[in-house]
Amino acid sequence: MHADNDLTVNGGTINITKAYEGIEGGTITVNDGDIKVVASDDGFNAAGGSDTTSGRVGGQNDFAGDTSKVLTINGGTIYVNASGDGLDSNGNLYIAGGTTYVDGPTNSGNGPIDYGDNGCEFKITGGTLIAVGSSGMAVNATSATQTTVMINLTSSYTGSLTFGDISYSPAKSYQSVLISSDKLSLGSTYTLKINDTDVQSVTLNNVITTSGTAGMQPGMGQGRQGGMQGGGRR
Repeated sequence: MHADNDLTVNGGTINITKAYEGIEGGTITVNDGDIKVVASDDGFNAAGGSDTTSGRVGGQNDFAGDTSKVLTINGGTIYVNASGDGLDSNGNLYIAGGTTYVDGPTNSGNGPIDYGDNGCEFKITGGTLIAVGSSGMAVNATSATQTTVMINLTSSYTGSLTFGDISYSPAKSYQSVLISSDKLSLGSTYTLKINDTDVQSVTLNNVITTSGTAGMQPGMGQGRQGGMQGGGRR
């Protein structure tokens, strides 16, 4: 699904079983609906322009930090399985409601979530988000009004995970887990279990908590901090 400018989903059932980029537009707003996307690159991409536009040439990100590009999720049930970025905005990314699951990339050149640099934000004010994938370019929210945690692990795992009362069964291997939910209580300690085995305990002392370090693995190139930041059309 492509729009050069604005794309809005107000309901219905969308099932994209095969795509390069699943849902893309200058701005993308999801208010409701049952949406499933399988993409060989980005699942959602707020970038705009024609679908033949190339955003990254010679390692440069021509779309970085464009605040006119916005991905907003207000409601609905969304599942993304992406080999590139799961949810990608070249500007701002807002999650205010709904339930969103992301099986992100297994390569460290992409992340489950991606947003623009140079003052852009990834803000969570409601809903449920579970996003897993590689840790090389994994990012946490920049601001949130409900408890949000990102856990970066020292090795990759496969299999179902639980964190408190939250459970999910990723379709692929993952090294980073991002969860935002009103089921998480500030100040509480939870244990991430994978295949019913304790992996890591985290105390949520802040509304936004990050445990472990995101970054490219040796030989994989630069991570988000030192390389291409934010979203970029491919």
